[in-house]
Amino acid sequence: MTGFKGDEFFHSKDTYLDFNISDFWRWAFGNLLDNTKRGALAEYLIQRALGLDTSETQEDWSSYDILYNDIPIEVKSAAYIQAWNLGNSKLSDILFSIRPASFYDETTNTYSSLKSRNSKIYIFSVYEEVEKSRVDVSDLSKWGFYIVPTVELDRHFPNQKTISLKSLMATIKTARQDWFNLKSAVDKVIPTL
Repeated sequence: MTGFKGDEFFHSKDTYLDFNISDFWRWAFGNLLDNTKRGALAEYLIQRALGLDTSETQEDWSSYDILYNDIPIEVKSAAYIQAWNLGNSKLSDILFSIRPASFYDETTNTYSSLKSRNSKIYIFSVYEEVEKSRVDVSDLSKWGFYIVPTVELDRHFPNQKTISLKSLMATIKTARQDWFNLKSAVDKVIPTL
């Protein structure tokens, strides 16, 4: 069994213990400000905004993060406040990885030797809160989303491995979207691909 609901108790054959899968999730994934967990949260939020089914478990090894209307989408996440710098007064720079990657072929169980950006759209997600005492990643008003066709990244930044939000905004001039407008904004980009 790989898909859990959370209320399943750990057990050894027929002996059930007093902790369940939900307890583990709280322990392992409760800090959603952590870089890797925030990235998964950004993917989840975008899938929900796009009206996609999130009842199945996340697939970690795909060559893209989301498939929406047969369009592969890559999600990148950044935040001014990090889980590891809550005691630090310096805010983090907003940087995203745009490194080309090998394509994973599920039929051959191998990675391609050619590296490329394997999606048609990038959605850059920024958790925008700058006051450490007000961190609440569940508040969707504190998230901004930037939609960029991959061809624009390939045209302006063909060999670049990372990009700052400032550079992205200055070069490609994509507009910030809030969570509630994200689907309509993505739907407007798709015909231009």
